Amino acid sequence: MEAALERKLNKTLYKVFLLILKIIPFLLAINETVFTILHYFDIKCYSLNFIGGFSVLFMIQLYIMSYIFQYCEWHRVPLHYVTIVNILALYDTYVGIPISDL
Repeated sequence: MEAALERKLNKTLYKVFLLILKIIPFLLAINETVFTILHYFDIKCYSLNFIGGFSVLFMIQLYIMSYIFQYCEWHRVPLHYVTIVNILALYDTYVGIPISDL
């Protein structure tokens, strides 16, 4: 009886893990978009950066898990978006992109 209950719990946790893994890239992309819009209007919202901040190691982990669990390319689009936006922001910070806000 205990083994069946433990298997059911593990199966439920596995399903919750897969659901969260599918949702996280979209939440990161939404967070990045809102943070960019607020930053454009000089509204400093560091809590958004704290909640969904960019971490190279976390992005690598998400990419690897998306391939391990065989997600389609559309589930990787938000990951590509977050990666590209942060690479551009990093480049703009250290080198500078000669484009005005207007």
